[in-house]
Amino acid sequence: MLADRDQYVPLMHSNQNPFDVNIDVEGNSQPDLKGLMILYIGSSKNKRSHAIEFKAGSKVTPQNYKFKYTDPEQSKIVLSLYNRKSFWTEDVEIGHMDIPVSEFSTDGFETKEIQFKNRGPKLMIHGSRTENF
Repeated sequence: MLADRDQYVPLMHSNQNPFDVNIDVEGNSQPDLKGLMILYIGSSKNKRSHAIEFKAGSKVTPQNYKFKYTDPEQSKIVLSLYNRKSFWTEDVEIGHMDIPVSEFSTDGFETKEIQFKNRGPKLMIHGSRTENF
């Protein structure tokens, strides 16, 4: 049975089409963001298993992740950025973004620069996908 074109198809850990993504977090110039920043990467179902934690304004080592997908039009990479000011406070969501895998080229790495609602650090997303149909 074929999936409906409007139905969400999650990123899958399988032996199908590889999607490599490298996340580079640039410095943060927002004075109101203090404490720990947490960037979750993945699909909406497994985003908590892939996280980059860093202090606001600090240098962050780029991280690389590998996913598998079936349909580039339906599969998405989900980025969610949170700010935790202290252990006792609740995490405040800075932003949430869904990026379709189809926005990345099969010809090599493609770079996208994003920022959540003009707050938080700039993110450089370097992605490459391969289709093995």
